[in-house]
Amino acid sequence: MPHLHLNRGFSDIRKVKIIDADNQEIGKPIDFSVNKKYQPVHFVLGGSKWDEFKERWGFKEDDDPIVSIAMLESADEVGVLRIPAKSSELKNKLQADAFGDNEILFSKLRRLTVHCKDGTKIGRIVDALFHHDNHVDFVIGEGTIIEFLEKIGIMGDFDLLLPIESIQNRDDKIMTIDKSKSELIILLNNEPYHEIDPTRQYGRINLVDHYADFIHVDRHELQ
Repeated sequence: MPHLHLNRGFSDIRKVKIIDADNQEIGKPIDFSVNKKYQPVHFVLGGSKWDEFKERWGFKEDDDPIVSIAMLESADEVGVLRIPAKSSELKNKLQADAFGDNEILFSKLRRLTVHCKDGTKIGRIVDALFHHDNHVDFVIGEGTIIEFLEKIGIMGDFDLLLPIESIQNRDDKIMTIDKSKSELIILLNNEPYHEIDPTRQYGRINLVDHYADFIHVDRHELQ
């Protein structure tokens, strides 16, 4: 399996095209599954925006194909990955045996709120970082409005890194970790904040008070 690049967020991987053995585009990753150890197993591939619209509103079955991440190979073109199989041979996510018994979709994990070991709520999982060895860590962000403002560049994209080994347990609503907020690594645009060139450490609006409260640091560290 090709490396998906150190600290490459799933939000970026969603732009990668997946082609089959006949060089036909199958789709782009719109979701992925992990096993009980939070290791990535499958990508769910989406079609065109029109196809996704029809699926969302019930005009088309939501039968997105899935590919084993271990099956992926490098392609000659940048931003493209290949599978050594034809698209007609792939399973789709509606099939009963598409996923293993212990697999869960990232889209479901994103619905959970993340709480510290002392019960304090931190936020929600907003992204995942794929590392060179293809294990993932999760990224904790804030509410939908804040994440939207970060996405369009009005606010700096500050988040917190959640190592998967810190996850203690989860239920249908809450994921609990064994660290406090202050023990988590601060990220800016999915990079460790204190390793970034100081000239790149801010968004268009430097809302120091807001971020200092969220990432639990002295506000002077962000100035």
